[in-house]
Amino acid sequence: MPTAINSVSFLFEMTIKKNDDDRAWVLEILKDVELIVDSYEQPIQRPTDNEEQKKNYSGKQKRHTKKNQVIVMPSGKEIVDVVVGETGATADINIWRKQRASLETSQKFQGDKAYVGEPLIRACWISAERLHGLVMRSSDQGKCAR
Repeated sequence: MPTAINSVSFLFEMTIKKNDDDRAWVLEILKDVELIVDSYEQPIQRPTDNEEQKKNYSGKQKRHTKKNQVIVMPSGKEIVDVVVGETGATADINIWRKQRASLETSQKFQGDKAYVGEPLIRACWISAERLHGLVMRSSDQGKCAR
């Protein structure tokens, strides 16, 4: 059953795909913005199938989860892209690598330390509150890498 986020993302994608002028306009707006990439986990009921249990078990959370990735504007108020329902054992960077083929290669991104080593993402390991929507302090600048 589709969620509200799936529906919004789907409608946004379909609108952009139907009209190349809209796609070009959106890409033009986004090219000067450093978008924020982050993943989060949602607990699920333990699957009965043993193979499904292994795929969905998150060692970090110590429970069975589904993982989602969101790409947002720096304010955190506008969602640009959503990936929903990856297995809990999937690493954040692997979700990103599958999704990046559908994104502009010239776009700039910022993420947390889960994305260190990814060339398109400037990885910062500062608190989530400061990463999402708040201005970075000068002391945070050394904690970021390309």
